[in-house]
Amino acid sequence: KGLYDALRNPAGGRRPGFAERAAAGLALVADAAAGLVWTKRPHAVKMSLSRSRQWIESLNRIRYGGIATWRLPTAEEAATLLRPPSAETAHFLADPFVADAAAVWTADRLSESESWVVDFQAGSLRPARARARLATWMVSSEPASAP
Repeated sequence: KGLYDALRNPAGGRRPGFAERAAAGLALVADAAAGLVWTKRPHAVKMSLSRSRQWIESLNRIRYGGIATWRLPTAEEAATLLRPPSAETAHFLADPFVADAAAVWTADRLSESESWVVDFQAGSLRPARARARLATWMVSSEPASAP
């Protein structure tokens, strides 16, 4: 689909129109082309895949940022955040996102014990054991309410 991946499609580079916004004090990034709302940065605490899912469920119960449908992104959705590095930056993360995380979970599984993750240091999708401790980035198709 033309998405960038340093290993599989280095010539790719879909550049969605990301727009920063805020809702209930939370920094968000909207991708109008895909109809998605992202948190601007992943959660700083690294967790296993099951713990990540539990954490997101708890945030949905309290309507974190005015949204009750947070979830892990699909591998394809998460890949839209990858972009070729520039002369100014060595990372593979699209602007205006902020990430200190090397890799983040996706909702797509390879098996009971492995899932796809997006690796922002390598600029690619890769498998990871579900017990690994990685960052969690949330996405929703629900528009955020204005504060």
